[in-house]
Amino acid sequence: MGIADMSFKPPQEVLEALSREIQQGFLGYYGGISHYKDAVKRWMNRMHSWEPKSEWIYTAHGLVAALGTVMRAYTNVGDGIIVFSPVYHSFKKIINANKRKLLQSPMVLKAGKYFLDLNQLEIMMTGNERMIILCSPHNPGGRVWSLNEQKELAYFCRRHNLLLVVDEIHNDLVMPNYKHIPMALAAPEVEDRLIMMTSTTKTFNLAGMHTGNVIIPNETLREKFNKTMVSYGISPNSFGKHMVAAAYCQEGADWVDALMIYLSLIHISEPTRRRGISDSGVG
Repeated sequence: MGIADMSFKPPQEVLEALSREIQQGFLGYYGGISHYKDAVKRWMNRMHSWEPKSEWIYTAHGLVAALGTVMRAYTNVGDGIIVFSPVYHSFKKIINANKRKLLQSPMVLKAGKYFLDLNQLEIMMTGNERMIILCSPHNPGGRVWSLNEQKELAYFCRRHNLLLVVDEIHNDLVMPNYKHIPMALAAPEVEDRLIMMTSTTKTFNLAGMHTGNVIIPNETLREKFNKTMVSYGISPNSFGKHMVAAAYCQEGADWVDALMIYLSLIHISEPTRRRGISDSGVG
């Protein structure tokens, strides 16, 4: 459960796309970057009613690697990075590996549901913090953050001059009656300090392909990120790009709908397995 690998094969369109690439026998670099970005844009619009511009989208070798690139692009050794705990363990690993100072802001658990405690975070801060990393929806807490919660966090980042990095890797795995709101849509006023991350990996059980998106609306931030990527020679998996483009289609959307219906039925029939996060909203 903690690794988030599902016991489901991805959509048949993904398997067929990968098979076609292998069978045609020419396994070189990926040349369809516009096709790839168009697929990402269409999916975000279809699923989340928000469409990034093509020039905002960068493709990374997985989102944990992207977090490392983001930290090196915008912060220095010793700078403080804030996370809301409990949270995905790799956040802590990549922060420590880059010799940044980890500040964990404990969330408050009320009636089986986690909430951010920005008042307590403000007390904990030393003035050395440069960045907040938010998991949205939250892993492992299962929270789908509300519009007001995201706006409050965006205002907090502006007031304290913090960059806001939002890992939205679970954005498609939301239970019926809940709605994920991309941070750029929830709080467009912080686009000057916003870095968003998305991927097909959790949605379609494709984590082994190591392909994710870093979406940066602000031009100055984009330039810094791009220079850092180039300096490290980082490039994504070409097979991953074919798989993403194949997954982000109508058949892929139907597959996700069926998946969430199935997970919601398990959620109802086995409530004791999910005690503590039963009102959170993430599959």
